Amino acid sequence: EKKLISYCFLTAINIPQDFSIEQDKLGCIEGYEFTFVDPYPEKFGRTSSLEAATYRKVIIKLDAYSPDIALNKAYKFLLTKLAIWSLLYTKCIFSFENNKSLNVFGLGGMHTLHSASDGKMLRKYVELNYISRPKWSIQFEGVSDSILSKSYHIEQNLHKLKYSKKVIDTLCSYIIAANEFNHMNLLRELWTAIEVLNKKEKPRTIPKKDIGTRENGEEANSAKSAISRCCKSIGRDEKLLLNSARIIRNISTHNTYKSDYAKYICQELCSVFLDVLIYHSDVDRDTNFDDALPKVEQVFKGKKNQVVVISL
Repeated sequence: EKKLISYCFLTAINIPQDFSIEQDKLGCIEGYEFTFVDPYPEKFGRTSSLEAATYRKVIIKLDAYSPDIALNKAYKFLLTKLAIWSLLYTKCIFSFENNKSLNVFGLGGMHTLHSASDGKMLRKYVELNYISRPKWSIQFEGVSDSILSKSYHIEQNLHKLKYSKKVIDTLCSYIIAANEFNHMNLLRELWTAIEVLNKKEKPRTIPKKDIGTRENGEEANSAKSAISRCCKSIGRDEKLLLNSARIIRNISTHNTYKSDYAKYICQELCSVFLDVLIYHSDVDRDTNFDDALPKVEQVFKGKKNQVVVISL
């Protein structure tokens, strides 16, 4: 029988100069212990690193049944935390400077997994697309406390969802793309994340008696219905933005098309994505994904072309 073993995941992250983080304000997510250290404890034997000295050293302690499982869980936990910080930060501060990505919380160049008991290194993962970057200095006072408070509430609730893996996977894909300087890639990832979190896994079959037809109907589960659900979940009409992003995504997927407005669209999509996450963070933890999505009206044509509207 496999037993849970305690592991420590060592890494480093880049944090803006004006983003003051105190350890006691981070909160605790069940199953994980996130700690800033300087330097790393001697027992881990990690004295060198790829990143600049300005990066904050981090240890994530967790339990898992194997080193591979621990590495995967810790890495996704780190990406999820940074993604939520990044989305909240982007909502407060935004720069159109071409030499900056939308994500200000850069990943370190190397992550190592160690045994918590003796510090022995068990796994090492090097970020293939690691880019050393200086600290941002944007002079925006008071933003960090608000972001940490909001991010803790969102992160804690998302981890408890019955469908948490689906949400966390979208956050991980987003932050990996946001860590680069390719805004077209980021646009595609943002649209995909928004669509995934608003598109049903198992569309319903609508009984013919309910819509007055000879055959059963099918619940719409297209990009159009996902956009409608998204707008309803965030409480505002963003159809123009989302349809524009979808069109650009579709065109750029098959050729080298680039939009001059990609970075601006990404900023607006970040705001939508964040509000979608906030919506899901307020869902009851025992609710299935499809049941968590808001109902939208769908039009069916019954006998003699009679219009029947059903909320699905």
